Amino acid sequence: MIRKHTTLELFIIEAVKKRRLELKMNPSKLSKEIGLSRSFVRQIENLDLGNRYSVNQLNEIAKVLKCSIIDFFPQPYVEEDCIEEFQIIHPPKAKKY
Repeated sequence: MIRKHTTLELFIIEAVKKRRLELKMNPSKLSKEIGLSRSFVRQIENLDLGNRYSVNQLNEIAKVLKCSIIDFFPQPYVEEDCIEEFQIIHPPKAKKY
C-alpha cells in the first residue's frame, strides 16, 4: 500500500475521529455542522484517498466538537521528520520549460 499521509496528518485525522466518536457524531453530521459537503469528513477518514484537514477546518471542527484545536495535535510533537515524509509522499514535479 502506498502511503498517502505523514505521521502528523494521521495523528490529526485519528484525533478528530476519536473526539467525534466520543460525542457519538457521525461523519455526515460533522461535515454538515462545519458547512461542508456531507461526505467531507468521510473522505478525510478514508485514508486511501489522501485527503487532509486544513488548519481552518480544524478550527471549525474544534468549535463543533467542543474542544481545543490543540487537542488534535500531538504533545509536544511527533518524532518523525514530517517535511521529509511529505516530500517522499508528494515528490516535487519536474518543471516544464
